[in-house]
Amino acid sequence: MSIERNGTSSRIYGGDVEVDVDVDEVFIDGVKVEFVPDIYILMNKASGCLCTSVESGKASAERTVFDYLDPSLLAERDGRKIHTAGRLDRDTEGFLILTTDGKFSRRIASPETHVSKTYEAFLDRKIPLEEQERWRRFAAEGFFICHDGRKKGFFSKPGILEFCGEDKIYLTLSEGKFHQVKRMVSALGATVTRLKRISMGNLVLDENLSPGEYRFLSQEELYSILGN
Repeated sequence: MSIERNGTSSRIYGGDVEVDVDVDEVFIDGVKVEFVPDIYILMNKASGCLCTSVESGKASAERTVFDYLDPSLLAERDGRKIHTAGRLDRDTEGFLILTTDGKFSRRIASPETHVSKTYEAFLDRKIPLEEQERWRRFAAEGFFICHDGRKKGFFSKPGILEFCGEDKIYLTLSEGKFHQVKRMVSALGATVTRLKRISMGNLVLDENLSPGEYRFLSQEELYSILGN
């Protein structure tokens, strides 16, 4: 294998080498290798649509997040298909990443990497000040979430819970169990009436994006999601 940079060719005999696809040209046995860059998209997910695969979305005839994308983005790219990096429930809005990079999506979705996700949740009742302290303490320590009839119970990892008034909270978690925010709030004695993810890592949802709108992410924003 050889790599050409600024008109100068170097032979690579072994080991790892870093390639800048915007500058370098790579040749194997004299044949140029064409690189197809991955896609990274930030979407403000609208309520009422699914984060399912393109194929199953068509089969179910329900609206999916892929229906909001330009059709050209759905084409396979060197065997890679665009997908959601983690999922949001049908009625949950907000911050959603779509990408063709499977390694990146697994990294930000895995609880082992500790990428934080912050949610804005509206409640069905006002929580008195004395009860708010109990909520914050339970979230900070982590607590057991009982079996809900669909998924088994689990012990939530410690998170950060903040109140904005008496019936609105911000909850930051580093994991994403099935219906986790709703199940945590239910265990504390209330019901979530509206849920929106507003950030991931150090990147906050772009306020210029209306529900269903999206834009491409910069390299700096990708690092920001990973907390770098």
